[in-house]
Amino acid sequence: EDISYDKTYGQLENVTIVDSLTIKNKSTVTVKGGFNVNEGVTLTIEKGSTLIIDSEAASMIVAGKIVVEDGAYLTVTNAKDVQVSGSIESEGTVSIASTVTIKSGGSIVINDNSVTENNKTTYKSTFSATQGLTVEAGAELIIKSLVVSTMNNGQAVPTVVTNKGTVTLDGAVLGGDF
Repeated sequence: EDISYDKTYGQLENVTIVDSLTIKNKSTVTVKGGFNVNEGVTLTIEKGSTLIIDSEAASMIVAGKIVVEDGAYLTVTNAKDVQVSGSIESEGTVSIASTVTIKSGGSIVINDNSVTENNKTTYKSTFSATQGLTVEAGAELIIKSLVVSTMNNGQAVPTVVTNKGTVTLDGAVLGGDF
């Protein structure tokens, strides 16, 4: 069943995606408990829609696939940690304020979705992981667009990448201290 309306899952609710699902119609889905995408399952976030994970005590586990379309948002404002053994593929915005580990066999791919008009480039695909990012052996981080760090009182908070796997920066523009 697709979600085409705003919905909030409470702190005591763990959400597990067991069948392919699409968040659509400019809907915002907020999860305050644990969040899991099972292996073999695809969660698609359509243009104008947002998935927010906001849980200090629970993890976000991606064993399947999350697709963030152009103009869509995957925002992790708070999570115990984020573990990706499946994939996150994005042409939209992925912003994670939590520790991220890409496990062996897993991948995060941020595709180039930039537009250049009048000598000015607008980056429509962005990625930030402000609490640290670990790429384990056999895992991949592929960025073809913009990597940003957050600002805190006018100071850049760097994205820290610990690499044991493959990191590809294909025409990426990096912002902050790396």
